[in-house]
Amino acid sequence: MEATGKVEYYDVDRGFGFVGCAGIDGTVFVHASNVRTEGTTLQVGDTVALDIVPGDRRPVGKRVTLIYGG
Repeated sequence: MEATGKVEYYDVDRGFGFVGCAGIDGTVFVHASNVRTEGTTLQVGDTVALDIVPGDRRPVGKRVTLIYGG
């Protein structure tokens, strides 16, 4: 499922974070390896586009692209 959302938390040192998306209960897990915008580090408040797939504990964001920096 394609969606847009805002970064709610991102830990640069650990390489992961969580994105809030409309229509999704809770947040979507995002790993740094799935961020497609080269040289980009996500920050809280950034708007991103992503594909959401089922994960073990929560939905997971794949093919994450920065739309607008927060």
